[in-house]
Amino acid sequence: MSDDIILPVRKSLRLKHYNYSNPGLYFITLCAQKKANLFWSQPFSGMNLNSAGTMLQHWLDELEKAFLLSINCSTIMPNHVHVIIQLFDIDFDRVGADLCVRPPQAVSTNVVITRKNPTAGGHTGPPLQDPTANVPSPSIPAILQWFKTMSTNAYIRGVKSAAYQPFNGLLWQRSFYDHVIRSEKSLENIRTYIINNPLKWDQDAENSHVKLDVKKYYDDLLL
Repeated sequence: MSDDIILPVRKSLRLKHYNYSNPGLYFITLCAQKKANLFWSQPFSGMNLNSAGTMLQHWLDELEKAFLLSINCSTIMPNHVHVIIQLFDIDFDRVGADLCVRPPQAVSTNVVITRKNPTAGGHTGPPLQDPTANVPSPSIPAILQWFKTMSTNAYIRGVKSAAYQPFNGLLWQRSFYDHVIRSEKSLENIRTYIINNPLKWDQDAENSHVKLDVKKYYDDLLL
């Protein structure tokens, strides 16, 4: 298995025959190629985005304009990104939907929920697009490919202007790690993990939690 694969259980994470354009909540992790620490300023401590990390945040924000979705919670780490994406039915009825920011314990998987958690590096975004507009129903692979393409192009421009660190080959690993969130407990666990992840980075000199914590949450807590 190649060095750029963080989770040895990758094949077991994707649900066979599952339609990844179905409405619902998805926990996604994208990793930089070779686990290169490209997105934080040194020293790597706390939530310390460099200009490349700020660029990634911009393209996370742009997802909500390009697709019919909401970013529930996200954080950008030195060499990976965690994000919870909520997809909506194209015929979604907005009547009674709550677009306000709520604390994690008040989030429901059955309504429009928190767009971003400010403590995880996000912010409250504009109202969702009109679901009746001519917006194609997105799929998670298509959404993430769009994000990878846009952020890679922007990163390359930053390297050419000497604003960002050079990278070797690809900016992102080929695939991504995902989980379909099916319960309030799982959602709460994942949100807590995402929010606390930047605080834990400098607790381990080898940053082994990039592998161990993600594996733990995908294997044990995402029920």
